[in-house]
Amino acid sequence: MSRNYFGRTAVIVSLLSLALQGLWGGAPQYGSSEASDDALMISAIVLTQEKRYEEARKLYAELYKRTRAPLFLFREAAVALMHPASLEKTAQKLANYLSSHPDDTEALRLAVPIYLTLHKRTEALQAARKLGALSTAPADVTLAVQPLLYEGKNDEAEALLASAYKRTGDETLLMRLVSVMELDPAKRKEAIGLLEMHRRMHPEEASVELFNKLLNLYVKTNDIDGVISVYKAMYERTPSDMLLQRLVQAYALKGDYRGAAAFLERHPDADPVLLYKLFKSMKRFDKAQAQAKRLYVRTKSPKWLAEEAIMLYEGAKDKKDQAMLRKMAELFERALAEGVDDSLYLNYYAYTLIDNDMDVKKGIALMKRALRQQPANAYYLDSLAWGYYKLGECDKAYEIMQKVVLQSGLSQPEIAEHWKKIRACAHKASAAKARH
Repeated sequence: MSRNYFGRTAVIVSLLSLALQGLWGGAPQYGSSEASDDALMISAIVLTQEKRYEEARKLYAELYKRTRAPLFLFREAAVALMHPASLEKTAQKLANYLSSHPDDTEALRLAVPIYLTLHKRTEALQAARKLGALSTAPADVTLAVQPLLYEGKNDEAEALLASAYKRTGDETLLMRLVSVMELDPAKRKEAIGLLEMHRRMHPEEASVELFNKLLNLYVKTNDIDGVISVYKAMYERTPSDMLLQRLVQAYALKGDYRGAAAFLERHPDADPVLLYKLFKSMKRFDKAQAQAKRLYVRTKSPKWLAEEAIMLYEGAKDKKDQAMLRKMAELFERALAEGVDDSLYLNYYAYTLIDNDMDVKKGIALMKRALRQQPANAYYLDSLAWGYYKLGECDKAYEIMQKVVLQSGLSQPEIAEHWKKIRACAHKASAAKARH
């Protein structure tokens, strides 16, 4: 009887069961002398499917008694593990079989969990060592190391897994090996080395689980560079927003914004807005300006014209350069014409117009638009007051600046400077009025 017979689906088993019921008026009983071996076997399959494990075990025991075919002993042992009430008896039969067939790996595969279930530690160790010596199959080696680990024989388990992995190169064995090695902090870097070598030798086949294990070990060993290298490799293989976000977070944790920007430059479509923000935070205004220009071309959003204007001004060595100021104003005017009405941009452009005496009245008008959105913003009020000061309307400027100082104090150097000049101007104007 082929062992593949027992791999048939539950649907086929159910159909066979129905056929038997039609022939015999029900499934044959295991003690029935009329029942054939095939009928008993099918009944055992049906009972197993119905989770009537003890009844199924008895049928397999009867079949083994009749035929002495190892297959039925193995099936009995497998079913007995599901319902261990009679496991001791089955274990003895399996032990007797192994005494004359010590190299039967299928019997050993069953013996290990049976002995562990029965708490027969010595027998479990013997069976496990034998199985580990005979087979390099990942499932067998993984099973074989369990009793070793239970007994605290981690070095022996590690050696068994390392030997099997060396012979097969199987990732499952490597992952199990690493899980044993990482229990010892002194071996974690060695475990990382094994994982790194495997992923570089098998760049396409290495699993997500392997990468995650690497990340976990790099975190445990406080190796942020290792974390970054793994996230980069994962992103190169399977790009995703989540991986990109975690990679940038890792760069940020290290304080390496330049490295994050360099990575994003190699992947310009990954997150162009984030790349712009990185350039901006690093004060790489030339690159930020170029990136803003690209984002405007891509999105047609006028905010990027405003951002380009800001980066142009911030990056200028000479803030009074007239050609630069004209270009900046052109960009802002285009942004406004195309719909920009964000108070942040209105304030920036307005203050630049005021502070550089480009068009103070226009600057004041823009500041009033910004204040309609944020009427209590101290910085916006300061800009408006500065505009009135530039026009010589010191009383009006002083009235506004009093609110600013009460609200935010004089900790900001620019506000302190404006307050000093505006107050002096207002006092001078008051004194002049008093003389007249």
